[in-house]
Amino acid sequence: MKHLFAHIARHSGLRIPDGSRERLEQHILTRMRALQLQRPEDFVHYLQPGTAGRSEELHLLAAVLTTGETFFMRDAGQMQLLRDTLLPALLESRSRQRRLRLWSTACSTGEEAYSLAILLHELLAGRDDWQIDLYGTDVNPQALRRATTGEYGPWAFRGCDEAFRRRYFEPRGDQWRLQTRIRGMVRFMPGDLLLDTLPAPSRGLAELDLVLCRNLFIYLQPEAIATVTHKLAHCLRDGGILLTGHGELRTQGCDLLHTQMYPQSVVYRKGPPDTQSAPILAPPPLSPVAAPGSAIAASVPSPQRTAKPSTRPSRPLPPTAETDPLLAAWRLADAGCLHEALTHCRGLLTQDPMRPEPHFLAAVLYMELGDTSTAREALRKALYLAPDLIAAHVQLERLQAGADQPQAAHRTRAIVARLLEDLPPDARVPFLGESRAAELGAHWARLHGLEP
Repeated sequence: MKHLFAHIARHSGLRIPDGSRERLEQHILTRMRALQLQRPEDFVHYLQPGTAGRSEELHLLAAVLTTGETFFMRDAGQMQLLRDTLLPALLESRSRQRRLRLWSTACSTGEEAYSLAILLHELLAGRDDWQIDLYGTDVNPQALRRATTGEYGPWAFRGCDEAFRRRYFEPRGDQWRLQTRIRGMVRFMPGDLLLDTLPAPSRGLAELDLVLCRNLFIYLQPEAIATVTHKLAHCLRDGGILLTGHGELRTQGCDLLHTQMYPQSVVYRKGPPDTQSAPILAPPPLSPVAAPGSAIAASVPSPQRTAKPSTRPSRPLPPTAETDPLLAAWRLADAGCLHEALTHCRGLLTQDPMRPEPHFLAAVLYMELGDTSTAREALRKALYLAPDLIAAHVQLERLQAGADQPQAAHRTRAIVARLLEDLPPDARVPFLGESRAAELGAHWARLHGLEP
């Protein structure tokens, strides 16, 4: 069966985590009966390009190997980045055309696309002369039907407060229905990023200002990630933005895109770096915060916020301030000057080789440049100095999985799960955005089939 799984992964583009193998075996047996196949190997035929029924089989496989997990305003950090920085900048750049084009890919039941619509509704209050083209696509027709209704249960609002729900939704039995004015801002339609020809101007999927493709690449093989990334890049206009989940493209490159680093997330912008206009925001270095079971159970502190010192007896990460020279390296990386940022990191490490943050930033930069071997070594140094640095473990697991080291990757996954479990449920995790520890832990367990 292991040989069969390898064929399925190659033809489908989907990753097959160890924890999903039993479920996948049952799915294959079910499909064999439905297709009247005698051998499991015959199932692979239905996944090959040009085969009748391939699209349906890929959709069914995706339902087995992905979660479709989503909720309103998911990842508060990225939502803040969109609301306060990215969307206002895009609106300013398109102020003469009075038109903005956006796409929520793999949108599942629509919460992400509608969250984007709500942000735009708030930013454009009183400005009715704008044309907003907002698309949501997914391979799952059942999910799209739910998205079109705009009706959701309480679990869809776990990232929002009660005021948000009452402002934009109306009670409908035990469900909540999104107001018509917001529902009308989004057009939902089927879409398969692996199979579809893109760009697709006839469907509106071209010359886009913003593409959200969050929490999809974690399910794909490296070759499929590269294919989809280039497709999405070609769908963007010059200066357009691709926003992914945290760390999803760390080991992938695309010559059409350059990176910009913000406190809340990495952003990928089409076109060459513009060092004059690129933002100079950068994730501040980690600061320790008291937390049971971990020396670094803290959010990434904003420049306006001072983290409380750790009271747990351990080797904490060094305290930092806005004047820390490491910020200069982040600013260089943010401007797309990756090699210059690396040179700056090396200088910092020459002065103080015991700081984990420059090692971690260097690893991120090496991964962006495709030098996975050196990135791995930098991650190991960061983890030697800060064993609780969850973000470094996450990136190490991606390298191990990509290098076909299943046992090492499995051990690292267990470490990440344990560290997340040790944190208070509401704690934010350094360098992993604004998501809370409980949310990240649940997602990590689902993704890798770990016991809760």
